[in-house]
Amino acid sequence: MQRREALRRYRFFGKRLANADLHGVYLYEENLASADLHGANLQFTNLSNANLSHANLSDANLTGANLSNANLEWADLSDANLTGANLSNANLRHANLAMTNLTYAKLRYSVLHSAKLRRAILKGADLEGADLTEADLTHSGLCDANLKGANLTEANLTVADLKGADLRSADLTEANLKGSDLRCTNLTDAICMESPYMSASRHRSLLSATPPEYRRESFLQVMVKLSGATMPDGSIYQPPSDPFDNPYHLPEII
Repeated sequence: MQRREALRRYRFFGKRLANADLHGVYLYEENLASADLHGANLQFTNLSNANLSHANLSDANLTGANLSNANLEWADLSDANLTGANLSNANLRHANLAMTNLTYAKLRYSVLHSAKLRRAILKGADLEGADLTEADLTHSGLCDANLKGANLTEANLTVADLKGADLRSADLTEANLKGSDLRCTNLTDAICMESPYMSASRHRSLLSATPPEYRRESFLQVMVKLSGATMPDGSIYQPPSDPFDNPYHLPEII
């Protein structure tokens, strides 16, 4: 029995399955580490708990696939179609998701630390509680995405489309939001780290904006990089020459 289980676990390791038709196949807990699945048809395939670390899934069709709890560390998912896929609790550390379609994908509590998501489509994606620390989301489309409680520490969101996104209680410490679109974004209770020029005075910045009036019940721990960003009220943010002459700064909080 143990031998059969071992064989089952290793039968796909490093295999060349490029352009294979695996539509709807049950691959629960399979070991597909380093497998070549470029261009494969994996629509509605069950890959939950599977090991896909270092696998090549570029250009693969993973529409509606179940990848919950899967290990996709260092996997290449560039240009793949993951529309409606379930990646909840998946390990996507250092994964390449550039140009990937993740429309309405479920990524709750997934780990995307240092993942490459340049120009990825994440419209309506559910990223609640996801770890996006140091992730590259340059030019990504996060319109109407759920990022509630997500960790975006040091994430690069330059020119990202965040219109209508839910960023309540998200951690944006040292995140780069230059040129991003934050119209109709919910930033209630979002967290940002003190900027170097603010730390001495312990000032705090207010960025909560739901609706567009900057509602004062929520505080940020000061300044993300926002130069050129479109704010929730439609205005373009430009940092002041005097860091304390800023409409978003509030009196000192001890």
